[in-house]
Amino acid sequence: MDFSNIPCQKHKGQDCCLFCKACNYLVCATCVSTKHNGHKMGEIKEFYEMKMNNVRKQQTEVKINERRLKEDDFTLEKIYKSTSENYDTAKKDILAQKTALTIAVAKYADKLLSDLDQDRQSIIKTYDEGKENIQKFKLDLNKLSTELEDISSTTEAATFFKEIENLTLDKTELTAIKLPDHRVTQFASGEIMQSNFGSLRKIMKISKSEIILETSKEFQTELRTINCVALMHHKG
Repeated sequence: MDFSNIPCQKHKGQDCCLFCKACNYLVCATCVSTKHNGHKMGEIKEFYEMKMNNVRKQQTEVKINERRLKEDDFTLEKIYKSTSENYDTAKKDILAQKTALTIAVAKYADKLLSDLDQDRQSIIKTYDEGKENIQKFKLDLNKLSTELEDISSTTEAATFFKEIENLTLDKTELTAIKLPDHRVTQFASGEIMQSNFGSLRKIMKISKSEIILETSKEFQTELRTINCVALMHHKG
């Protein structure tokens, strides 16, 4: 590379001949004798190599950042795909659980209704039997009351003793009426809690390691085939 024809930015018609190490700047002869007088100087080639090293370092950093961005983009896409798949699965599971619980609730509700109907039929049966017995005993009591009224109103002793003999007062026993249990049946609704259905939870999904291969350098070889590629860690 030719370093002899670099125009000075401060003095027209002058070419840079050195670089000022103190100011890190290319200078011409006029610069050296004026503003940069007494400063430590160096050759332009040395300044070029120093700047070129910085350029190479920045190029390396750019490539590293590009590689990292590529890996991050790949990882981001993978995470999005995974979360989308998990969203679909979770939604499907929630709907399935909803259907299963709806069926289970309907089944249990039918059982409660059946038990309630059986309880009601038992009460109706007891009620009907009680009403029948009360009606029967009412008729017996009316008959007995009439007989007692006739006996108490008779004025003839012979008739009194004859009728009292036929009276079945001592044989008449009113058995207790079987009444329904005076307890009512009510529905105690249960609370639908999260534990009865399920919940959403966050879990860390460990993905498989992915290797991204990219070309950094190309070489020519006389080999026909390559059976193995070795991974080398670059230090520095």
